Amino acid sequence: MTFCFSSVLAFINLYAVEVKLVDTAGFFFMFYSASVLISRPFTGRLMDKKGANFIMYPAFIIFGLGMLLLSSASNSLTFLLAGALIGLGFGNISSIAQAIAVNRVSPHRMGVATSTFFIFLKSALDLVLILLG
Repeated sequence: MTFCFSSVLAFINLYAVEVKLVDTAGFFFMFYSASVLISRPFTGRLMDKKGANFIMYPAFIIFGLGMLLLSSASNSLTFLLAGALIGLGFGNISSIAQAIAVNRVSPHRMGVATSTFFIFLKSALDLVLILLG
């Protein structure tokens, strides 16, 4: 997941130039962020009621659809919809994965679990950015 998302982080501007959507590229991460912000309260409650798999499997599919849509974007609407789907997928995958990590440890180890999760997530994102660069 981080490999795919890092490729978006690294090359979204170049891709926007290539598909002639430079004016739209500045709004890509706004749509990404908005979908994350709107969905997280709902997906958090759903995870508590139905379990992590209930969120994770659809999030993987939504993320994949967002990447597929981004690869075929030829207009602003498609480009921005891809940003929203990628945010809905990756944003929820990362937050649910963090919740899984925290729920697997005893309460006094939650800080360690959270920091370890973010160290590895950020390291993976950065390593992929370096490799793709």
